[in-house]
Amino acid sequence: MLDVEVQGGKAHAAKHSLPRLRLLLEQIAPEERPVLVRGDNAFGNEGVMDEMEAIGQRYLFKLR
Repeated sequence: MLDVEVQGGKAHAAKHSLPRLRLLLEQIAPEERPVLVRGDNAFGNEGVMDEMEAIGQRYLFKLR
C-alpha cells in the first residue's frame, strides 16, 4: 500500500480518488511503480482506465 485517502460514505471512491492516485503514480519513477493497480468495479470504467493508460500504468479492475 502506497497511500490511503478516506472519503465520506456518499463519495464515489473511484471518482474522488482518481486525481490523487494519478498524482501519486506520476511521482514514482516508472521502473519503481507497482506492477499493476488493482481496483474493484467502481474503478472499472472508461475514465479511470483512460487515465491509467495515459501514464502507461498497468491495471486490473473488475468491469461493471
